[in-house]
Amino acid sequence: MKRSFFFVCKERSLALCFVLLLTGCATLFFGAQKLFVKEARPVKADAEDAAESRVAARHLQFLADCGWMAEGPVAVEFLYVPAAFGAVYENYNRLQQAGGFDLRPHAGKTIKKYVYTVTNDPAAAKGETVFANVLEAEGRIVGGDISSTAIDGFMHGFHGETDGYDQTG
Repeated sequence: MKRSFFFVCKERSLALCFVLLLTGCATLFFGAQKLFVKEARPVKADAEDAAESRVAARHLQFLADCGWMAEGPVAVEFLYVPAAFGAVYENYNRLQQAGGFDLRPHAGKTIKKYVYTVTNDPAAAKGETVFANVLEAEGRIVGGDISSTAIDGFMHGFHGETDGYDQTG
């Protein structure tokens, strides 16, 4: 039996319609599922996100009180404060002390470092990246600095203090 051109085209069209119908049904089924099924997230993760948001808001307010406009945090890191301070930590702690902080009580402990992008520093206006590093332990701000990432950049306290801090090392 010889098939006509019309019959062959009709079979192909029916097959194509069937495939399209099946694809449409699958899309509708899985798309409708996404409308009604929320992504499962552990409650603990939501609580941690809320706590971190409160910490960030507190830090941003602290920075604003010091005169800095900032965004972020762009990073959160754990920082080990060595039990015995070498020359670098002694130098950095002098900067902290000039700003009313002291890292000595945290020697031998791990603290958190939150990094924010500063947007209103004159160096940032020139295109340099300027960060505010906020150090926190046990829910309290225990130190930090404002610093530029430029090769000839700077580092100073939250209020611009550099007393006793040697920029060269």
